Amino acid sequence: MAYEFSNAAVKVSRVAGEDLSAAQYKFVKLDNGTGNVLAVDGATDRPFGVLQNDPESGEIAEITIVGGTKSRLAALRPSVNRCSRTPPPSP
Repeated sequence: MAYEFSNAAVKVSRVAGEDLSAAQYKFVKLDNGTGNVLAVDGATDRPFGVLQNDPESGEIAEITIVGGTKSRLAALRPSVNRCSRTPPPSP
């Protein structure tokens, strides 16, 4: 396991537990059993960091865990957008 410290970020290396070639700049989690990196795929998953490369299963994944990084997020449908705010009722 490698660690990289720079002025702006802390990165770690872990083994990819699945094909993450389409998950670059997305959140990843750790597999509790193996410590391998998996893609975050549910609302209850606890993200470990943001994937910086595009490894296939068994290859080394580079993850930023602290600091600035690019990220790629899925678009939210308007019906589930938790960022929107309803205006208060008028008096």
